Amino acid sequence: MRNLCVVLLAIAAAGCFQGGKHEPPRQAVELNNQAYRAFQQSDMGQALLLVNDAIRIDAKFADAYVNKAAILDKLGKRAEAVAALETLLKLKPGDGGSYVALGVLLEKMGRREEAEPHYGRALKLFSEQSERASAKEKAHVEVNKAVAQYLAGDTHGAVATLDGVLAANPKMDAARAYKERIASGRRESFLNGPR
Repeated sequence: MRNLCVVLLAIAAAGCFQGGKHEPPRQAVELNNQAYRAFQQSDMGQALLLVNDAIRIDAKFADAYVNKAAILDKLGKRAEAVAALETLLKLKPGDGGSYVALGVLLEKMGRREEAEPHYGRALKLFSEQSERASAKEKAHVEVNKAVAQYLAGDTHGAVATLDGVLAANPKMDAARAYKERIASGRRESFLNGPR
């Protein structure tokens, strides 16, 4: 549940910063991990309590907001999930996955016009990230870029991006799976998860 990428994968007050990177206190991390385990066990009430405790300890703990949004979405509290992602984007404005997640939530709420700019922002961020990614990271960034392309309405571009990933990484199951989902033409699989 670390990322809330496309179909809401669960993503990213006083805290320590080392080298510009936020390091949440161990207690907040443990509570967030417990929330994740509760989520996996479908105990959404307990998961929400735990993730809220993690955020109370460290209001800048981005991963906790990713998890909170996923939990709230699962509980059908999409407006609150949107608020959690908006807080996350204030903490990590360069996180393309969070823009995708926010777009997906808005689209699930019937607000596709509001979702479109978020998909576009994600596509821009993933494109920029791909240009500076290491060879090891590039394929994963390109898969995320393809998802953003598809959600932004560029099906052919998304397939071409995934074809490029698969040409360089023929055994990359995630790229193959996303290509199949895109080829199915069932946009709802990106909103509600694969069936």
